[in-house]
Amino acid sequence: MTSPESPPFDSLRSRLLAWSAILGVLALLIGWLFRSVLFQGGLLSFRDSLHFYYPLFDFIQQEWEAGRIPLWNPYSNSGEPLLASPTSSVLYPLKLIFFLPASYWARYHAYILVHVLLAGLTSAWTARRWGASPAAAALAGISYACGGNILINYCNVVFLCGAAWLPLALWSGARLIDSRSVRHVPLFSMTLALMVLGGDPQLAYEAGLLVAMYAAMTWFFGERSVSSLPPVRERAVSAPAADHNETGHGRWAAWTKHRLVLLALAAGLGGLLSAVQILPTQAANRTSVRAAREVPSNLFEVPGYLLRQGDPVPRPDTGRPPNWYDALVGDPPPPAKHELSVYGYSFAPWRLVEFLWPNVTGRYFPDDSRWMFILGAEPSVWVPSQYIGLWTFLLALAALRFRTGDVRGRWLTVIVLLTFVASWGVYGLGWVGRHVSEWMGESPWKTPTSVNGGIGGLYWLLSILLPGFSEFRYPAKLMVLTNCGLSLLAAQGLDRLAAGGADPAKESRLSVRWIRILGGLAILSLAWLAFAWLAGDWFQTLLNSRKRSRNFAFDGAGAIRDIILAGLQTLVVALVSIALVRLRFPSSDVGGGWLRRVVSGSSALAWIVLALTAVDLGLANAPLVHTVDRRQWEGPPPPALAGVIERVTKEEGRMSARPVRIARSNSWINPLDPPDRYPLEERVDWQRRMIVVRQNVPLRIGVVASFGTLDNNEHEAWYDTLPLPDKGAFLAPRRSYDAWGTEYFVVDKMTDANSFLGSTVGLRTSWPPSDAPDASPIIPFGPPLRQVNTDDDGLPPGVLVLKNDAPFPAAWIVHRVLPLEPISPGQRDRWLPVMMQLVFPRENPIDLHETAVVEDAALATEFAKKAIQWGPKTDAAESCRIVRYEPGELEIEAVLGAEGVVVLSDTYSPDWKGSVATGDEAFRSVPLLQTNRTMRGVRLPAGRHRVRMTYAPRSFYVGAALSAAAWLGVIGLLGPGPLVDRLRRRRAPGGGTSS
Repeated sequence: MTSPESPPFDSLRSRLLAWSAILGVLALLIGWLFRSVLFQGGLLSFRDSLHFYYPLFDFIQQEWEAGRIPLWNPYSNSGEPLLASPTSSVLYPLKLIFFLPASYWARYHAYILVHVLLAGLTSAWTARRWGASPAAAALAGISYACGGNILINYCNVVFLCGAAWLPLALWSGARLIDSRSVRHVPLFSMTLALMVLGGDPQLAYEAGLLVAMYAAMTWFFGERSVSSLPPVRERAVSAPAADHNETGHGRWAAWTKHRLVLLALAAGLGGLLSAVQILPTQAANRTSVRAAREVPSNLFEVPGYLLRQGDPVPRPDTGRPPNWYDALVGDPPPPAKHELSVYGYSFAPWRLVEFLWPNVTGRYFPDDSRWMFILGAEPSVWVPSQYIGLWTFLLALAALRFRTGDVRGRWLTVIVLLTFVASWGVYGLGWVGRHVSEWMGESPWKTPTSVNGGIGGLYWLLSILLPGFSEFRYPAKLMVLTNCGLSLLAAQGLDRLAAGGADPAKESRLSVRWIRILGGLAILSLAWLAFAWLAGDWFQTLLNSRKRSRNFAFDGAGAIRDIILAGLQTLVVALVSIALVRLRFPSSDVGGGWLRRVVSGSSALAWIVLALTAVDLGLANAPLVHTVDRRQWEGPPPPALAGVIERVTKEEGRMSARPVRIARSNSWINPLDPPDRYPLEERVDWQRRMIVVRQNVPLRIGVVASFGTLDNNEHEAWYDTLPLPDKGAFLAPRRSYDAWGTEYFVVDKMTDANSFLGSTVGLRTSWPPSDAPDASPIIPFGPPLRQVNTDDDGLPPGVLVLKNDAPFPAAWIVHRVLPLEPISPGQRDRWLPVMMQLVFPRENPIDLHETAVVEDAALATEFAKKAIQWGPKTDAAESCRIVRYEPGELEIEAVLGAEGVVVLSDTYSPDWKGSVATGDEAFRSVPLLQTNRTMRGVRLPAGRHRVRMTYAPRSFYVGAALSAAAWLGVIGLLGPGPLVDRLRRRRAPGGGTSS
């Protein structure tokens, strides 16, 4: 019997030639796009590639080389889980690339290039396994890997990792459903696990949903062939009834044939394979901003909310209890930090034109010519170009199947349409209603568009119907699935076009149809050119009049240039394609000749379209790969801000073993002397000198508030600002920065009360005394900040470094304790008043030098929640200092004159374990106390002690055991033994295997 997805079996030589051609085309195009990396030693510099992943992966590798598992990052947010954050992808198998004997620069870029190539190969493999010719499979590969959406993910490499495995996930999942055999569970599960381990659990979740959709579609439409393409290979397979007896272990149970059972097995095995990542991430997510909510965010949470005991907490904005459906209809109770970002980076539907005209809406870098943003037609840009090649897009549209065709073709059609519409995100009925209300002159809605704009849209529907989906964000990320579906459909479309019609009449109609489409695009391209020629000056003036504050200033002339280049490129491709179609089909009134004889073959047409698309993509998407000189980033001198801190630290004889901590703003460049345009090279130079985002991590410099993927919601509350309505400003909590040991504030000289740090340091630097709020407990001042002389340190102009001479020590001793019952992260109504009393007390302020708020059930019960005074406030004979400080372990020496608590201003987690050695005794385990909401503490008697704190997350060790067992089991099932058996069956006369 012939497998529905395996064309006739051809020779090994022809397969090698086919894959050599596919690999060659992919390698040439990727080499061209990344030529500045491969041949000029460039450093990929756009967005997160340089200031987030490059330093983060460097730190992770430093930890491995030091013999430590990278579990904890003490240099961001006063300490946070590292492995638990999916963006770290610590245990992803392909991270072995970072152990190659090469420079870190070479290893990092090899990691990216391998995944771009892998994306192309898995797309081509999937197309080939679904019946595509070599040329069509190569088209699917280059369109997917080198299309704008996937290519630009070199700047978000974890999403590139997910995208690289996505086609294989779709193929292996579909094969599992088609075969109805449990033998095909492991490959699908492994692919999903690799996506999770690579840092993209969202895409793995979505791929699983799409395969479940395929299972539903095969059930609904009934059993039929999943491919209507002419076969290119044929492979003999066993009959379905014998398929389950092939291993010699007897017939599998009938229940293993059920689609739901197979999907459940695949999901369970995938979860076990990636448990080492999933369990720590789930543990960290419980305390993150994403999980913080007052009311249900999806329908699955409604029953639990309604059955919960107690009265709901009043909304801060109305003072009334919230309704259970508030978040579902786009009106979540404040602060709604996660909800405000869910619809960020939505894909504006009118950007569909980018599939036809490359970069027509403007480039994002190196100079900003993004005119669509200037006109207010998009709030933000996740991917600056969606271009996958003109032929690819048109062929994919031609291959869409709605009422006829095989199940797989309909499935790919649904994937494309569903994910494309869902990617609109914020552009839902709420967005339409808001704009209609504004047009009619009605009062504006109180809830931001970023929260309720998507109401009624498909992304909103998925968020409330699918469990866990509401914790994801950025709808534009769904366009990866759209592009994958388009690329695979394009492979089908190319083979159908190359095959032509069944008779001359059908070929003639096919030729006319394509010529009309291409001719129409040529005419529209001429319209773009005419617009740029006749109205270019007017349009440029309009754009320049609407400039907005951006990272680098808008380039109006560049916007006109992009429109002209887009129109010219599509015009040329369309005209060449028209000539190609007319040469291919006999019905065309073209004379004979060698050129027509070459093109008239179906195979030749496919290869020519492939070559044309490769050139098209190479020209259109080459600007997306932007690099800077490697020496600009890695060479001496060290980053300017790091140099300043190192110099001042040495001059002042700082003794603490814990690294320096700073507070800085990341959102400005040079407010004092803004140039007309900021090239990306200047932006990168500023980023390096200011060690922004995660660049502080490998330099071992701490940043007290550096927000990222799984920010601790309770710890982040330390830095929430206090509104000052009468001043029109927000007050940042100086008390918090002091308590967490902030030694330097890095701000700009134009700091004012409206800036992130301005209200903290501006009280002493920029505000005139008459404008400063009156001193009161709720507005705690602090000792004046001292300006550091940085004239010769190479800092960017306008930067001010202020030394805080009154930070808390890294660890200190208190003898007065306020015991509380433990408060869970979800009880915001209970922990927020405690936090306000610590940061902005209205009365009876707590002096954290002398008092600690400890959440411990035993202490709260023992002392009836009353303050405990164990000894005098101060004792000159007492001391406390950190003697060893490593990412996952530290040691403190403390001398106490009376019983008390040693407080450490590092973030608390129940996975930190404590041990104490008193005098010459051996270390014994002691509980660590949750102190001052998110700090660590340990209760000690009088005497001399050594306190050791070790990070030992149980979720990691349990997950590691489960994953190790699962991987060993899968490798045993799919290892050398089954492979040898399969080769033997192939060589046996009349033998065959299933696909």
